[in-house]
Formats: sequence, C-alpha cells, structure tokens
Amino acid sequence: MDEDSSMTYRHLSHGQELLLAILPIPSALLSIIGSVIIITMAFRSRQKKPWTPYQGLLTGMSLCDIIFSITLASGAFLYPQETSNRPLAMGNDATCDTVGFLNQFSYSAPLYNAMLGYYFLLTTKYGYSNVEIAAKFETPMHVLCLGWPLLTAFTGLYMDIYGEREVHIGCWVRRDIPENCGDGPDNTGEVCRTFLYGPLFGGGISLLATTSLVITNLLIWKYVRKQVDHHDRRLSILQKHQTTATVSSEEVNENANEAPAARTKEVRLAEMQKQQHKRLHLLRSQAFLFVGGHLFCNLTNTVLRNLEAKAESDVEVNELPYRLFFLLVLQAITYPLQGFINMFVYIRPTYLSNRKSHPSESKLWCIRRSILGDPMADMNSKSHGQPLQSFKKLETGKKGTGIVSSSGNCTSSNASVPPEVDPDQVKDLGWTRIELDDQDDAQAAMAKKSLADKQTPASIVLMDGTIQSTMVPVHDRPQ
Repeated sequence: MDEDSSMTYRHLSHGQELLLAILPIPSALLSIIGSVIIITMAFRSRQKKPWTPYQGLLTGMSLCDIIFSITLASGAFLYPQETSNRPLAMGNDATCDTVGFLNQFSYSAPLYNAMLGYYFLLTTKYGYSNVEIAAKFETPMHVLCLGWPLLTAFTGLYMDIYGEREVHIGCWVRRDIPENCGDGPDNTGEVCRTFLYGPLFGGGISLLATTSLVITNLLIWKYVRKQVDHHDRRLSILQKHQTTATVSSEEVNENANEAPAARTKEVRLAEMQKQQHKRLHLLRSQAFLFVGGHLFCNLTNTVLRNLEAKAESDVEVNELPYRLFFLLVLQAITYPLQGFINMFVYIRPTYLSNRKSHPSESKLWCIRRSILGDPMADMNSKSHGQPLQSFKKLETGKKGTGIVSSSGNCTSSNASVPPEVDPDQVKDLGWTRIELDDQDDAQAAMAKKSLADKQTPASIVLMDGTIQSTMVPVHDRPQ
C-alpha cells in the first residue's frame, strides 16, 4: 500500500503503542506465579494423598497458562521487524510463526476450564468419585484439551497462515488468507478465506468452552438448589420429631437421662445434612468462581475479535486500535491474568478453613499458610494411613480425638489433634471418625463391629468430647 493511502488511516501514537506492548508483562508475570503455585501445591498434596482428577486438570491448565502468559508477555517484541509498524518489533517471520503456534496451542487452557466444569458436574449431580472419574473420564479430558489445539497449531504452521493481527497480542491467524487476498489496489482480488480459519482455530474452541461452562454451572446450580431445599425440609421434619421425642421422654422419665440417647440419630442426621450442605455449596462456588475468572479474562478479547471479524474494509480494520484503544488496554491487563485468578480460586477452600481455625490471625497470614502449607501437618502426614506420632497425649477422660492404627495399636488412642492441624487433615489421611453419645456397651460394640467391617483406622469420640481407650481397640472385634 502506498504512503498516501496509508495516511487516511488513523493510527495509535508511539506512546500508546508502547503502553500496549508493556502492559501485558506484569499481568503475565502474576499469572506465571499463580500457575507455579498451583502446580507446586498440587504436587505437595500428592505426597500426602492420592492424585485426584481435579488436581490433574488444574495442573494441565496451569502448564498451558504458563506457556500462554510467556507468549503474551513476549509477543510485542517478536513481530517481524521488516514488515511491522510496532515500535518494539525486533523479530522475523520465524518468531512470528512461533508466537502464532503457541497462541494457538494456548487454547487448551479454556478447554481445561470447560473440563473442570464437567468434573464439578460429575462429582455433584451424578455422584462420581475421584477414582471413577480418573478411570473413565480423566484421560479423554486431557486428550481433548491438548489434542485439538496441538493439531490446529501444527496445521497453521504447515499452511503458513500465522501473521500480525491488529487487535491481537502477538501473531496469530492473519486476516489475508491467502496472502494479499481482497479487492484493494494492491491485492490479488482473490476471496479471503479467513472467515473459515478463525472460527475453526479459535472461535469454535472459545464458543465450545464458554457454552460448556455455562451449561454445566447451570446444571450444578439447579441440582444444589434442589438438594438444599430437600435437606432443609427434611431437617425441619427431624427438628419437629426431635422436639416431640424430647417431650415424650420427659413425660416417661422425669430425669430425662434417656433423652440424649433417643435424640442421637436425629442429631447425627442433622449434622450429616449440615456437612452435605457445606460440601455442595463449596463445590458450587468453586465452579462458579472458575467460570467467573474465565469470563473476566476472556470477555474483552472476545469482543475485540468479533468487532475485527465484522470489519468490512482494510481501513476499518486498521482503525480499530485507534477507536478501541480503551478495550485494548483492558485486554492487555486482563487477558494474561488467568493463572493468577485460578490460584486464588484453588486456595480458597484451604483459606476459608484457616480463617475458621485461626480467627485471630490476619487474612494475609491465612493466605500465606494456604500457599506454603502447615509444616507440622506436613511432617505428621508423611506416612499415609499411619497414626500421627507427634499428637499431644491426653489422659483418659479428657477431651480430644482418639486415633487408632489399623493394626489395632491403641497407644495413641488418647491423642488429640493440635490446634495447628486442620481437623479435615485426619479425614484426608483415610481415618474414620465414629461418635458415641455415651459409654453404653452396645454403642461400643457397634463401633467395634463397624471398624471390623471397614478394616480402616478410626477414632471414637464421645458426644461430650471424652474418650475411653478401652472402647477403641480395632483388634478387639466381636466374633
């Protein structure tokens, strides 16, 4: 295109171009840090308990986010220096092709986000366990997330379709496919086929991922709401029954010594429902937050892509940066942030647990503890399924949590979990907690039989917090 015709375009100033080139770098660095933290926490957790599909999908997504963040941070410097008007361009056609390849492969990240939505749906609505998901779904999920982006990325290299885009950070599928297509004075007059490659390489993946996220989260929301309503109705019935049972028991026995035993089942069911409510709400909020993070990072980029696709002339396309500078600034800030946002969503359950366990500590302290972990818990849980040797010893009859090894050793049956250890840690190690309402021999026999059937380590704690070591030997099983 000659110099006179190029003057009709309204271009960004040199300062604006520099700003758009530099802005993605801080966001990309934050995203890389967040993704590295997720991967580190996932592998650290793997030392204590088996790897879960949730951690596997998040690790895969974080690795892709790291590649994507590096690509966005360096994209402004790798445009072809000979053909680009970007002020910091110092690359060539090879570096542009490399950036285009990596940008295309980075579409695996939104696909991983979609797979997380399916994971939450399988665990909540359909009740699949991590073992079942790992056996039936996890491998196909990874294959889909990595396979299609890799296939299209290599196809783009083979067809030589990567180039500079006006509203994209770094090189990607260029607008003039085949080269110099169009009706302009310097064009070949051949029909451009960009409208085929754009949706196939990027638009279709983004649409599939976003649609999947919306559908799965709507299904999760509907299911959780239905379950919570059902549990609330059942809890209301149990509370009415509990009140009636208490009054009847007081009429029969003035001392009401049997009332606690009569209400034990209702209390346990109510507690189970309460815990189920918490679990469902946590899963739903985690799923929604991952969706919110995805939309926050990709919304501006999606809007810019659609506006670019609708542009009918080269003049309109080249003026998009001038007219949409504010959106380009938002894109440069938010588009590379995915890994950083994912980190906060990932540590949120641990953070909430730390806030509850340590209300006097600051929020920053709880965030740091969520990321770095608890040294005492890490030390105590090096051996999966073994008793925690460093728990404080308590005398028989004191409040605490008893822990018995599967071998039947009762030496630590009067141990208690220190305040620094999350109570969920005991559950994560594979121990079973059995609560008794009193010291009734029949209750103890039931507990022992439960241990004999499950053949798992367990703790037996009275409702008032007391514990008796004579009630918990695993090897003392009824014949």
